[in-house]
Amino acid sequence: MKAPFNIQAINNELEVLAISLGIADDNDQERSKIEVLGEQGVIRKFKYNDEVYSVARMGLLPGVKTAIEFNSSWYTIQK
Repeated sequence: MKAPFNIQAINNELEVLAISLGIADDNDQERSKIEVLGEQGVIRKFKYNDEVYSVARMGLLPGVKTAIEFNSSWYTIQK
């Protein structure tokens, strides 16, 4: 049996936040400023420029109506 491929999981929530903040995918310096705070269930928390953001799949953040499509799924962001 062959060994499985060593592929890191895609961090869709981080990518969605970076896109919404206007940070290009090749801007490693600015992306490194996004601090991963952890997760609460299905909601991921990040900090960028002293602002805390919650990112989750659409429908999981109460009251958030604006969604961003990424990687065939819809995500919402809340400050």
